[in-house]
Amino acid sequence: MIVATIVILLGLLIGGAIWYCQDQHIIIPVNLTQEEQKDYEQKVQDYEKKIQTETDPEDSLKRPYMDHFLEKARYETYLGRLSEAEKTLRKGLSHYETSSAAHHNLAKIYEKMGKNQKAIKEYLILANEYRMQQYLLDAARAAIVDNDYKNAFRNYWDYQKVFKTPDITIEDWLRKNKKS
Repeated sequence: MIVATIVILLGLLIGGAIWYCQDQHIIIPVNLTQEEQKDYEQKVQDYEKKIQTETDPEDSLKRPYMDHFLEKARYETYLGRLSEAEKTLRKGLSHYETSSAAHHNLAKIYEKMGKNQKAIKEYLILANEYRMQQYLLDAARAAIVDNDYKNAFRNYWDYQKVFKTPDITIEDWLRKNKKS
């Protein structure tokens, strides 16, 4: 009874999802109706087919549309198949090295997987290569989840240099966890 209560509370804390790791694949059970499940499965298949068959006519390399990779990964995420979504986005990035949307989605997936150091790397790509410094704050938050003072401090400091907007939660955590 106590274990069941703890499991339910944990599920509520992480948005109704309980995290599992099976055979190197991260799967999050999600609450979908049978109709939603079927619809999302079909969308994954449809986008995979589009990736295999449709190319951008204006692209001299005849690559699949990046949007197809993004959409397929979105539905894989809805289905709780984070490892598959990660692979789909990586495959898209192998065709299109510059996709801020793919890097953003990878960062969010890595956070859901508990791979915060990988999430930080993706946020730093967004901040440094795409000049989207607001993602430094996300990198600092991901570092805090990992209890990584050094990365949290550095990324928050870099964020502050640009935006000069305090985040009380981060500043409190940094103050409490400062190593002498």
